[in-house]
Amino acid sequence: LFAGILDCVEMGPYCKPNSKSCEIMLNKINKKDKSATYKNCLFFDDSLLNLKSAKEKGIKTVLVGKHMSDLNDKEKSICDWAILTVGDYKDVKKCFQQFGIHI
Repeated sequence: LFAGILDCVEMGPYCKPNSKSCEIMLNKINKKDKSATYKNCLFFDDSLLNLKSAKEKGIKTVLVGKHMSDLNDKEKSICDWAILTVGDYKDVKKCFQQFGIHI
């Protein structure tokens, strides 16, 4: 399901929201999955600033910390989806289904 989960240690010195971090992310994922593109990656974060940077690259963005129905207009312009917590299986499953991924 996941080609990888990358943290700030692996992304240095270009940490989010620097757009270079998205390029590094895709290059690292492509070492494991040659079919990875910005369009078929999901970016989960609780920061709108970080999500905005990913969205500008064409990555699907998921805001962590709110339900989709609670997003304001600014958040909706940046986030493709929202979940309250990554620990809630039903929330995550619904999020993945939104993007046509079945888990």
